[in-house]
Amino acid sequence: MADVSDLDLMASITALMNTQGLDKMMGPNVGAGVKKELALAVRDNLVIIETWHKKKEIRRAQQSKSRAVKGTWTTRTGQLRRSFHRDWKQGKLYGAYGSDLGRAKKIEEGGTIRARGTFLAIPTSAAPVDVWPRYIPGLVYIQSLRGQPLLVKPKGGKSAGFTVMFVLRRQVTLPPRPALARSVKKTVSKRDARLFKGIEKAVLGKNNAK
Repeated sequence: MADVSDLDLMASITALMNTQGLDKMMGPNVGAGVKKELALAVRDNLVIIETWHKKKEIRRAQQSKSRAVKGTWTTRTGQLRRSFHRDWKQGKLYGAYGSDLGRAKKIEEGGTIRARGTFLAIPTSAAPVDVWPRYIPGLVYIQSLRGQPLLVKPKGGKSAGFTVMFVLRRQVTLPPRPALARSVKKTVSKRDARLFKGIEKAVLGKNNAK
C-alpha cells in the first residue's frame, strides 16, 4: 500500500496481519498447506477489519458531536471512506488495510490543519456537495457581528437575508476520531478465531477441524 509507512497506526495494523513468524514457530516441517491457510487467514482478517471499520466505526465518527466547527462540519464527498482499502497478494503471509490519503492520520488522531492560502473554506449543510467555493456563482464575502469571515449567498427576490455556505478559518483543530484503531481493537477475538481455525484445518485436516 503506498505511503503506508507514513501512518504510525497503519504500522501496527500491518504487524497484526503478519504471520510470517508463526510458521517458523510451528517447526521446520510446516508444509505448503499450513502456509496457505495462514495466508487465507490474513486475507480474511483484513476483510474483518474493513467490514467493521466501514459499517460501524466510520458511521460512528460521522455522527460524533465533536466537530472542528460546531454545527457546520458535514460529510462531503466520501473520498476518505473510499480511500481505505486492503493490500494483500495471493499467498502472502502479511497484508495491510488503510488509506493512502495524507489527511487520514490527521482525521484519525486529531490535529491542526492550516490554510495553504488565506482561508480554509468549511462547508455548511447548505453548500453543494463536492463543489469548491470558486465554482459557486453569487457568493459574497461578509463578516459576522463577532468578526467571523463567511461566504454567503443572498436569497434574492423579495426574500431578505442570505444563506451561509462556507465558514472561513485560517486553521481548524480536528478532534480525534480513532475509527481505524477501534476497528482493530473490536475485531481481535474474531480475527484470532479465524487464524486458529485455519491452523487447525491445515494441521488436523479438513474433516477434523471444527
